Amino acid sequence: GPALARAREIAARRRPRQKPARPLATLVYAARRMNRRELGIVVATFLGQAVAIGATIGAFTLFVRPVAAEFDASTQAVSLGAALLVMMLGASGIFVGVWLDRSPARRVMFTGCALLASGLVFASQAGSLPQLAAACLLTGVGIPMLGPLTTAAVIGKAFDARRGRALGIANTGINIGGLVFASLAGVAIEAIGWRSTLQLFAALAVALAGPAIA
Repeated sequence: GPALARAREIAARRRPRQKPARPLATLVYAARRMNRRELGIVVATFLGQAVAIGATIGAFTLFVRPVAAEFDASTQAVSLGAALLVMMLGASGIFVGVWLDRSPARRVMFTGCALLASGLVFASQAGSLPQLAAACLLTGVGIPMLGPLTTAAVIGKAFDARRGRALGIANTGINIGGLVFASLAGVAIEAIGWRSTLQLFAALAVALAGPAIA
């Protein structure tokens, strides 16, 4: 009756309010207690993931319609480029893994950044769908070098006690990079065209990932 309703009301008032989630604050909190070297590794792998995935697979769908319109092709044919990116990401994994065992991770990431940026520039100059396919293959080789595979290897070697936290922060770059590059692509394609947007992405890849890796 009324007494029960009153008791529930009092209990609800005493219950602590849940604070809204703040992704940035969560990331900052997770990065606490890391030394300078560990923080540098996390930042480099975070940006590597953001660029490797965000500038390629994450923003790919935004380019499908304008590319299809320019080459008078179907959207299905252009969408095969995404499959080529994913295929090369997986197919080159063994090679990249062996290279990581024999060479510094920094060298692998620099090479991946160069291949990815070169592939984007090549795609921006493509005159046919086969040339675009070749650009996707080249770009796809650079993705695991700059992003997922190297990130897992580097953090696995560099961290012991806080490995899960470090890997979680680095992997957040995939989502944030996808959001940022997809949003940028939507605006840039309308303003400067898909070719110039790809060149912009190549420049951003070098500007963001390059200094962080160094």
